[in-house]
Amino acid sequence: MSARGQTRQLVGFTLLGAATAWNAGNIGPAAGEIAAGLDVSLAAVGVLGGTVFFAGLVVAKLGAAHLTDRIGAGGATRVACLAAVAGNVMIAISPAFAVIAAGRLLTGLSLGLALVLGPVLARAAGGVRLVGLFGASVTIGTAAALGVGSLMRGAGVDWRIDFVVAALIALVAFAALPAVASVEISAGSVLALARRSSRRLPAWRLELLFMTALGVPYVLGVWLIPYLTDEAGFSAALAGIFGVVLYATSAVFRPEGSRLEAGGTSLTLLAGIAPLIAAAGLVLLAISDSTVAVIAGVAFAGVGFAVPYAAMYDEAERLFPNARVAAVGLFSVGANILPLAIMPAVGAAIGAGRGELALLGLAAITVLAALANLRPPAPS
Repeated sequence: MSARGQTRQLVGFTLLGAATAWNAGNIGPAAGEIAAGLDVSLAAVGVLGGTVFFAGLVVAKLGAAHLTDRIGAGGATRVACLAAVAGNVMIAISPAFAVIAAGRLLTGLSLGLALVLGPVLARAAGGVRLVGLFGASVTIGTAAALGVGSLMRGAGVDWRIDFVVAALIALVAFAALPAVASVEISAGSVLALARRSSRRLPAWRLELLFMTALGVPYVLGVWLIPYLTDEAGFSAALAGIFGVVLYATSAVFRPEGSRLEAGGTSLTLLAGIAPLIAAAGLVLLAISDSTVAVIAGVAFAGVGFAVPYAAMYDEAERLFPNARVAAVGLFSVGANILPLAIMPAVGAAIGAGRGELALLGLAAITVLAALANLRPPAPS
């Protein structure tokens, strides 16, 4: 491939990841304003920003293989971008909670499709290093949404403008998609894969890693800023900076994790030790509200959740090489079931002034995943 073609491909992957992942970070900075504007509780915002959104991700990930079989990888990635455009426009213009929820569901579908197709397309086109770069773009998109949203809150901008911005970014990504949509990939059946996976211990361990390394950051993307402002006493702008540090660190270390895996680093380190670093960061966030501790906490979490990224996608495809889309979709479903189940509870805990208990619970889940993967999954 020519240098120009490689550049177009890189830009296309980056925009696909960033534009769809923007939707994982644009609720958090506006959570309080959304609650006030719609006259609902923070727990209800948790249902909107978490449960509904991640229901869309689960449906998309389970259906991505079938959709790819029907319309191809190029068509499926275009659907991902157009769903983000439509969903964000609905949120921006409607006063009705039900319509906003439907829009949020569409943005969840958008990100779910991108998170299944992106790593598979990236690995087929450029190997594990390009998977890491795609993963970095996902965290950059979430970080940018947190940062821009926090700045707009500080400037008094109406929260609905956040979603206008998100729709415009998705349109730009849609225009760049031809650079990333031409790779042929094997889809497979998610249901058949689920039956095979249920009898394999390596699959269960890998599922737990996906649930932690992807699911916990999703929860933080919605609730970190409300926690830091409501309980730790930081300003919205400073809390937004901390959120950007979390995801910017992750953006740096996802490609680094890819480089380590490509260089032969043990999966015990990538999938077992790294999550323990993330758990330590969550504990720091829970037990201390000092600026130094919060910076250290978000940095540890960013590193620990980022390093396993490329390795776990690579292992999913190695376990089931003849059903790569279905494998990635199936394993990453757990990453969405976790926030889908606990997002309202985390919001309720923060609303009751007990957000530290939620963070400690997330740390415990992360430790469990780390212990399970000290002996990493391997094909059987």
